[in-house]
Amino acid sequence: MSILSIRVVSTPWGHVGLAASSRGLERVTLPFPSPDEARADLARTAPYQHAGPAGAGDSTGGAVRTLDRAAAWLEGYCRDASSTGPAPADDLAWERVPAFSARVLRLLLEIPPGETLTYGQVAARLGSPRAARAVGQACAANPWPLLVPCHRVVGARGLGGYGGGLAFKEALLGWERRNR
Repeated sequence: MSILSIRVVSTPWGHVGLAASSRGLERVTLPFPSPDEARADLARTAPYQHAGPAGAGDSTGGAVRTLDRAAAWLEGYCRDASSTGPAPADDLAWERVPAFSARVLRLLLEIPPGETLTYGQVAARLGSPRAARAVGQACAANPWPLLVPCHRVVGARGLGGYGGGLAFKEALLGWERRNR
């Protein structure tokens, strides 16, 4: 079990927890009402140490720099969804997700804010047009919500699902459309 450094970022929707290790950004929580709840959710994942400023002798320095970049991206996204570009994909701990899921999640980074694709469209773009259900499963297991925008993938006849609830998915998409 690796040691995680964590940070909590305040967003318009609540407090989002970020966890990073030497492998990269390991996990992002959906928003919680309080910073303590976000920290508690991350603590259930693995032991962590508080992420302070990176120092020369800091063994978690790489993780802290990853947290700095992820937090900066998230804060920029909260100000103006269209100006941030995709999340820093190179900072994500890709080895923690299966190969097909990684392909799905990388494709999601290409969907512009406020726009959507259906699960079937994502599957077709991956060259697996019959894999819509597998796309949905990859979205449901996304360890980096908000940064990897699984909320931009919808069902053929509606919003589909979302770990943060359909009302939050709808709110995110509406906010992105108003702020692009």
